[in-house]
Amino acid sequence: MSSTRAPYPQEFRRQIIDLMRAGRTPRELAREFEPTYETIHAWVHQADRDEGRTASGLSTEQRDELRQLHREIRQSSVWSGRSWQKPRPYAKGDRLGATKVYEFVSAHQDRYPIATMCRLLE
Repeated sequence: MSSTRAPYPQEFRRQIIDLMRAGRTPRELAREFEPTYETIHAWVHQADRDEGRTASGLSTEQRDELRQLHREIRQSSVWSGRSWQKPRPYAKGDRLGATKVYEFVSAHQDRYPIATMCRLLE
């Protein structure tokens, strides 16, 4: 049997966030409903990021975009069958590998920040 449960529905999360913003505390809501204090607190902070109320951390859209970028990099020819855990997609001094990385960054610069891609590709 799995130790994880299905995610809470988005509508339920929204109701809990609205109750907290109306003055209820996360601890009260955790006692009354199933999610833990920490879960409720995380939902509210993520909602604040998504709505632009705070600039700390990534919005859900940014996190999804970064996840997609990681997926594309892992599947791209840049990695050419190498393990994702390896520190670099090419050996030091490998001009062909560096060229592939440059081509990948050039091809995706309109979709993702260049600095982020360079950091991920080292």
